[in-house]
Amino acid sequence: MSTWFRARQIVWATVLCVLTPVLIMLTAGADLPLPFKPPLAIPVRVAPQVAIMVAFGCGLIIASRRRAEAVASRPVHMLELMTVVGLAGLTAATCAALEAFALSPFGYAAARDAIGFTGLLLIGARFNSRLATVVPASVAVFMVLFARSLDSEPERWAWSVADAQNCISWWWATGFFVVGIATHALSSTRLLN
Repeated sequence: MSTWFRARQIVWATVLCVLTPVLIMLTAGADLPLPFKPPLAIPVRVAPQVAIMVAFGCGLIIASRRRAEAVASRPVHMLELMTVVGLAGLTAATCAALEAFALSPFGYAAARDAIGFTGLLLIGARFNSRLATVVPASVAVFMVLFARSLDSEPERWAWSVADAQNCISWWWATGFFVVGIATHALSSTRLLN
């Protein structure tokens, strides 16, 4: 079992997931300047940070699968899924603790995004485990850039840039998480790429 933990770099994945709140505290209120005339600035929300951290943290596990493990006697596929879900829960809990202890106003939104982006990671892993991290990172960047105009509310589909009080955003994130778990669990019979 220790070889399995080392091959999947569980320690590094856990460190990245725990460092997510630190990154959110340092950059949550920042603006991203864009080189336009007149100069524009897009508020940097927690979506890119959470997407990148969760994608790299959990992606270390999914991308390290080997074809030989498809016939392993241990339920390796389910161990991977439980590890990813556990790391997502750890990330969501530490992000929610930020807002609960008044350290960041974006803690609950970061927790929601961690769950949603982990679901997208699992959905992407169903199709190609080596490119699974591209899905949540691409969605996060797309939503930050195109989800709203400069002085309006985010679109209904832009769940990761909505406020944490928006119920629809929680439904989107939870839906992606449940679909991701289901697709990953149901793909256990196929050969891993």
